[in-house]
Amino acid sequence: MDTNILQSEQVKKALVATLFLLCVFLGAKTISEFLKYDSLDNEIPYNVITVTGKGEAFAVADIANFSFSIDEEAPTLPEAQKKAIEKGNKTIAYLKENGVDEKDIKTLSYNAGPKYEYTCSPKTAYGCVNGKNIIVGYTISNRVEVKVRNVEKAGELLTGVGERGAANISELQFVVDDEEVLKAEARKLAIEDAKEKAEILAKDLGVDLDDITSFYENTNDYPMYSARSDTMMEKGMGGGVSNQIPQLPKGENKVTVSVSVTYKIK
Repeated sequence: MDTNILQSEQVKKALVATLFLLCVFLGAKTISEFLKYDSLDNEIPYNVITVTGKGEAFAVADIANFSFSIDEEAPTLPEAQKKAIEKGNKTIAYLKENGVDEKDIKTLSYNAGPKYEYTCSPKTAYGCVNGKNIIVGYTISNRVEVKVRNVEKAGELLTGVGERGAANISELQFVVDDEEVLKAEARKLAIEDAKEKAEILAKDLGVDLDDITSFYENTNDYPMYSARSDTMMEKGMGGGVSNQIPQLPKGENKVTVSVSVTYKIK
């Protein structure tokens, strides 16, 4: 037999053998993946029940938050800054003297800039000619947030900062300092509620509960009271501050947690 023909036959046989082995490998791989998918599919717990539970926890607010601003203006920026610093230092010193810790006094924003006035010269019967904005002074606005841990003094402190020149005293809120404790209590009650419902449902269905397969939690915080007093508004509107200390009820804060629990059943 010719040597070239023999080599050609050998190549063909090698190709056929390679193709055969490749087909066997791909077939085995396909069967393996199918069995794996079927195994995973069989692991899905179809025999389950899902219940929801709700828990609510209440606590009297132990923190009061409010904010105010130190606003000043003057012909020059250094003058405005000096007046704002003096008024701000006096107000913050008052807060510290009355038990507010320095770490509970935080600057929210600080703005300094020119104050403009629109002038029109000359004026004619047809309106303004060559009108323009000119700088007539400079303004400083420093907004400060205060956390009051002795909530009984919140009304007194509101009045006190107003008497020392603070403006726009507002946004008083009573909150719970450590809300995570409140959430944990509400979550525990929600889980107990869900478990009780699951046990009743299983009994009615004539089945037994097995392991928990899934758990979902949703938390909603509902502060039940937030205050804004007349004293705050008076200063913000440019009026004088009353010597009366406002009575500010704290109310309660509420946290609601709802859970969804899925159980396997036997």
